[in-house]
Formats: sequence, structure tokens, C-alpha cells
Amino acid sequence: MMDVINSFFKGLIKSYLDSVFELLKIKAVLCYINGIKTVRRLFLMWCFLVFCLVLLAVGLGLVPLALCLFMPWSPQTKAIVAISFGAVYIIVPLIIMLTVFSQKRWMKISGANDLVSNVLDR
Repeated sequence: MMDVINSFFKGLIKSYLDSVFELLKIKAVLCYINGIKTVRRLFLMWCFLVFCLVLLAVGLGLVPLALCLFMPWSPQTKAIVAISFGAVYIIVPLIIMLTVFSQKRWMKISGANDLVSNVLDR
């Protein structure tokens, strides 16, 4: 009779501990994901700072301005060149930033997707 009571309480305690450990795992994954979010934001700010420094150093408008001022082109050609350079200077960094900073990519790189799926499968 005592063995039955002992095994009952052991089973009860084991199921309680299992649920506590699962809750701890979920909280650990949430902390991990929040850490990734923070690192992602810091990386975004760092890249923005580097971009601004490069922009300052190179003088982004200097090349198209020099082309438009010193080349013997018609005003229409100069406008097309200036607009083309401006579009390239805006679109290329935008595409790169959207690719590098996508949340889906960061979740995949950090392995957070695997952690979340492992925790949710149990």
C-alpha cells in the first residue's frame, strides 16, 4: 500500500517538474529571441552609422554633379544621368538594408526558428 502512495506522489511530482521545465524552456526561448532583437537593432544602428560616414566621406552627390557640370551633354542627357545616379544611390542601399535586416533572415541565422519549433513540438 505504501509503494502505491509513493509511486503516486512521485508521478505527481514528476509531472509538475516536467511542466515547470517546459515553462522554463519557453521563457528561455523568449529571452533568446529578445536578445536577438536587441542585437539586430544594434547592428542596424551600427550599419546606419557606417553608411552615414561613407556618405560623408565620399560626398554622394559629387560624381553625378561633376559629370553633369563638366561633360558637354545636352540638358536632357544631364538630367537623365543625374536621375539615374540618384536612383541607384537610393535603391541599391535600400534593397541591401531590407535584405540584411529582415526579421525572417535573423531568425533563421540565429537558430531561433529551431528553438521555437522544438519548444512548441513538446
